[in-house]
Amino acid sequence: MLLFLLMLTTMIQIHAQTKNDLPCFDTSEKCVEILTAQAVANSAEIKVLDQTIKLARRKGWTQYIDVSAIDPLTLSVQVLRNIFGGGERQTRKLAISQINLRRTETVSRIRAEINDLLLNAENAERKRAQSETLYDAQRSLVAVLEVSYQAANFQPNE
Repeated sequence: MLLFLLMLTTMIQIHAQTKNDLPCFDTSEKCVEILTAQAVANSAEIKVLDQTIKLARRKGWTQYIDVSAIDPLTLSVQVLRNIFGGGERQTRKLAISQINLRRTETVSRIRAEINDLLLNAENAERKRAQSETLYDAQRSLVAVLEVSYQAANFQPNE
C-alpha cells in the first residue's frame, strides 16, 4: 500500500511538472502542430539541414564552372550544360531536393514521435485518474474499517 501511494504521488508530480513546461498537453490537432513547431525549432538535425540547404542555394553560379577546365571548349560546354539544366546545376538541384526530402521526413518523424508521446501521456493520465479513484476507494474502506473497529472496542462483551 505504501509503494502504491509513493508511485501515485510520483506520477502526480511528474504530470504537474510536464504540464507546466509545455504550451499545451493534449492530442488535439492544434496542440500537435504547436508542439511539432516547437520541436522542429529546437531540433539540431533540422538546423543542420536548413544550413546545408541555405549554403547550397547561396553557391549559385560558383558551382557551374569548373576552374580546372582551362580549355575554352570544355569551359563553354560546361557553361552550356549548366544553362540548359545539366551538369553541376542539375547535380546541385538534385542535392537540394534530397536534403529537402530528408528534412520533410525528419519533420514527419518528429510529428509522429510527438503524437506517440501525447497518446502515452494521455494514457498515463487515465491510469493516474484510475489509480487515484482506487486510492480514494481504499482510503474510504480503511476509514470505514477504522470506525467499525473502534465501535467494536467500545461495545461491552456479552
